[in-house]
Amino acid sequence: MLMGCCSSSQPDDERKRREKRSKQIESHLSKDRARNQRICKLLFLGSGESGKSTFFRQMRICHGPGFRKEELENFIPIVHSNTIGCMTTLIRMSQRLPGCAFAKELQPQADIFLDLEEGSDVTPEVASIVEAFWKDEGIQKTWTQRAKFQIFDSAAYFFARVHNFENRDYVPTVVDVLRCRIRTSGIVEETFKIEEATFHVFDVGGQRNERKKWMHCFENVTAVAFVASISEFDQVLIEDGETNRLIESLNVFEGVMQNKWFDETAIILFLNKKDLLLEKLGAGVRLADSFPAYKGDNSFDSCCDFIRKEFISRTGGTKIYVHITCATDETPQLKKLFASVKNIVVEASLKDGGFF
Repeated sequence: MLMGCCSSSQPDDERKRREKRSKQIESHLSKDRARNQRICKLLFLGSGESGKSTFFRQMRICHGPGFRKEELENFIPIVHSNTIGCMTTLIRMSQRLPGCAFAKELQPQADIFLDLEEGSDVTPEVASIVEAFWKDEGIQKTWTQRAKFQIFDSAAYFFARVHNFENRDYVPTVVDVLRCRIRTSGIVEETFKIEEATFHVFDVGGQRNERKKWMHCFENVTAVAFVASISEFDQVLIEDGETNRLIESLNVFEGVMQNKWFDETAIILFLNKKDLLLEKLGAGVRLADSFPAYKGDNSFDSCCDFIRKEFISRTGGTKIYVHITCATDETPQLKKLFASVKNIVVEASLKDGGFF
């Protein structure tokens, strides 16, 4: 009888093992189906000129349709406007800042340039004037003091290539497009496929008057990618001309972390524009002059660590994922970054769906 009992229990144990294994397989299949079918909602947030829209364009290049020739051509007036607008700013500020006046012999060209109508093209004459001013010592001194006024980060990039833009057959390159500055107004959205995951991505304007529109995007967000410019520690907002940009970014980030809509949302922090931070620190601009609480040296790693801790101190203890980034990096580097983001967002999506 004892043998009989043992014999009858063996099939029962085997059945339980098969059932357990079957449940494990079904669980794995469910996760696979979720990865393949679930749409991940990714929201790019951040204050103005942080680089959000550049990341958005990079996602389109890396994982979307890219830019067709006619779409690239649509950026021609933006390239022209950015180039002319930035040089106009430098010429005017050169006349205002002490010790930065441009050479007197350039005054006739300045008169021509400042009389250009809005929407003017970069003609050969305009390109030559830009080139002449960019070589001028006074303009270069003005450029080194650009934290005192508003000018696009990519100005030097466009000035160095200005003669490309004068050509009638000029078509902007992808890099030109990434360097373009267009103020995001309202909400821009697009769907991307990153490996097996589908992403519904939103880019929302970062200026103060645009932030009230953020609320329309908050529902059912899988992850927030908050973009902050770490190079702007000594610059002020366009909106009021006095608030420190990095402090504004910290305050906006803290507001995002405290928002009840994001209690279960993965938060990814892009500390962006590392290339410009390196350049600024290398030129002798000191973080401690703008943030007296900082007691470290002026090395890149030490400054980055301080800024990173400033953001983390505003998380309320919530886990976040931090990346030190440059939104204008070449495609292979950005693909690695987006692959990491994809893994974070998909995992958050599965947790939200009850698979973990």
